[in-house]
Amino acid sequence: MKVTSGSATFELFNLFSPRPDWVLDVAAPDGRVRITGTVGAPALPGPSDLVVAYIDEPRGYTYKPITSQLRVLRIDVARVRVEGSVRVEDLAIDIEVEAALVT
Repeated sequence: MKVTSGSATFELFNLFSPRPDWVLDVAAPDGRVRITGTVGAPALPGPSDLVVAYIDEPRGYTYKPITSQLRVLRIDVARVRVEGSVRVEDLAIDIEVEAALVT
């Protein structure tokens, strides 16, 4: 699955934590992708490497071993760019998306 378009949000929680939590939620033409994890502080402006903890969507991959290489970069005060890949068993997601930043 290649995610390059659609509406996306990148929520960044606990900004003052040494390991802030984040959620990337994308409604793409191929289906919904929702991935959660952590990032080192300061996460932005980046580029910063994202650690993936769970794949919530597509369903069925939540507790399976994940390999990933994702990065986030601030574009402006309200937008970020997330790019890279996430792999788990038979699922491969390549991500290159601009998302609304929610903090």
